[in-house]
Amino acid sequence: MLVALPLLATLLAPDEALIALERLLEVYGRVQESYVEAVTPDALMDAAVKGMVKQLDPYSEVLDPRGVARFYEDTRGAFSGVGLEIALERGRAWVITPLEGSPAAAAGIQPRDEILAVDGISLQALNSAEIIERLRGPEGSQVRLRLRRGGQIFHQALRREAISIQAVEGVALGDHAFLLRVRVFQEGIASAARARLYAMGAFEDEGSRLILDLRGNPGGLVSEGVALADLFLEGGVIVEMKGRGEGMDRSWVAHAAGTLPPRPLVVLIDGGSASAAEIVAGALRDHRRAQLIGQASFGKGSVQRLLPLKGGYGLKLTVARYYTPSGVDLHERGIEPDILTPPPAQKIRPKLDEIPARLQSGALDDPALLRALRGPRGGER
Repeated sequence: MLVALPLLATLLAPDEALIALERLLEVYGRVQESYVEAVTPDALMDAAVKGMVKQLDPYSEVLDPRGVARFYEDTRGAFSGVGLEIALERGRAWVITPLEGSPAAAAGIQPRDEILAVDGISLQALNSAEIIERLRGPEGSQVRLRLRRGGQIFHQALRREAISIQAVEGVALGDHAFLLRVRVFQEGIASAARARLYAMGAFEDEGSRLILDLRGNPGGLVSEGVALADLFLEGGVIVEMKGRGEGMDRSWVAHAAGTLPPRPLVVLIDGGSASAAEIVAGALRDHRRAQLIGQASFGKGSVQRLLPLKGGYGLKLTVARYYTPSGVDLHERGIEPDILTPPPAQKIRPKLDEIPARLQSGALDDPALLRALRGPRGGER
C-alpha cells in the first residue's frame, strides 16, 4: 500500500508536519538499515498505516481489496461462515450478536462474549476484517473458537454454513397482535417491512397492535433504519449526525407521506441490538410512538464511511456519531428499555411460524414478547 506522505503535510501545521514526517522516515530508515531481516517498503508502510488507524477506535480500519469486497457483500446478506457480528475494542474482539439461525446461534454464543482466538491464533494483532476472514470460509469446513464469558474461558467448534439472512419476517399472533422481526438493515428493508405488514393484514381493523422485534439486530445500512422509523412517524427528527468533516452535521426527519396507519407499537431490544437498530428504537421512543421492552442495547452509535484508497484498498473510518431526537449519544451507552425483562432461558429463539402454537399452548419462553402482548402500562419502566 502506498502512503501519500505529502497529504499529511497539508493537514498539519508546518512544524508539526515536519516533525511527524521526520520521525516516520527516521524509523523507516533504521528498520531498513538494521533490522535482522529484510522488510519490503510496502510491508512497513502497510503496518504503519494500519497501526495509525487501529488506535482511533474499534470500528476504523484499513481494508485490503478482499475486505472491501466483504464490506459490500455484507449489505447483501449472503456469505459462508459461522454467523457472528463482532466489534473490536482496545484490541479485544467482542460478539455484538450471533445471526439468528446461524451455527454460532445454534451453539449458544451470546452478545458480549469475547473471542480470544480462532483456530489457535490470537486475535490481539488482527483488525476486524482479518478476524472475519478467519471466521468465514468454505461451506462445511470447521473453525474452532476460544471464548470468554464473564470469568470463564471455553472452546467452541463450529461448522461453516451458507448464511443467507431472511432480513424481514412477520407473523400474526392472534388477538389482533402482529409481530414483525427485522434481523439486519440491508437494502430494501423498509419496503419489505411495509409489504409484510400489509400482507399479514396488520391494518385491516383499527384494533390491531404491532410488535417490532429488533433483538439481535446488529444494524447495517443506516438509511434503511431511517426509512423504517419513517414508516411509523409523521414528522420530527429521526436521528442527528455530528462530526468534524464538511457535511457531517446533519439530521434526518420523518415525512407524513407514506406513514403507516397509526397502531399501538412496542419495540423489543436486547444486547444484540446495535447501530441502525438503536437509531430506530431511540427515535420511536423519543417521539412517544413506541414503548421499548427487553434488555439494554449494545451501544454502537458511530458512523463509518468507506473511503477508497489506491490499489483497491479502502479506509473504513469513523466520521461522526449519532444522537437520538432528544440528544442522547448512543455510542458506548446504548438504550435502556422502558420495561426491563429477563432474557429467555433458551438461547435459541423459535422460528417465527412456531410462535403462535407455542403461545397458545403456554410453552413460549420469551419474557419480552409475553410482556409486550400484555400491552402498555402507564408510567412503568
